[in-house]
Amino acid sequence: MQALRLLALFFTIASSEGCWYQSKDGAVKQIERFLKTSVPFPELGVTAKQLGSVMVHAPFAVQWAIERVGAVAGVLRDCDLDGNGIITIDEIYAAETCLDACWKQTAVTLFLPGSSES
Repeated sequence: MQALRLLALFFTIASSEGCWYQSKDGAVKQIERFLKTSVPFPELGVTAKQLGSVMVHAPFAVQWAIERVGAVAGVLRDCDLDGNGIITIDEIYAAETCLDACWKQTAVTLFLPGSSES
């Protein structure tokens, strides 16, 4: 039942015009926590291959969100500012198109492992 409530909240937020529940900063911090446990040397960034591997093991809602932006290629297009095939935390913050929508921020914050950590 809890999962259904979260899913309902997610779709309500995704369809609203404002993002009153999530922020890009919160989503990026969630990504940082997740990467520290998922990839070697997360401070160097995430390659397309690593992102694909993470995607396979991520919760369904995160997989859905990544697919919706065009899979790994779409995430790279939106977040890899210098086009080198590696996404860094600095690039995520700086790229206007990376985590720019409320539904993206919500998917990351609510469904990426570690979201209950502070």
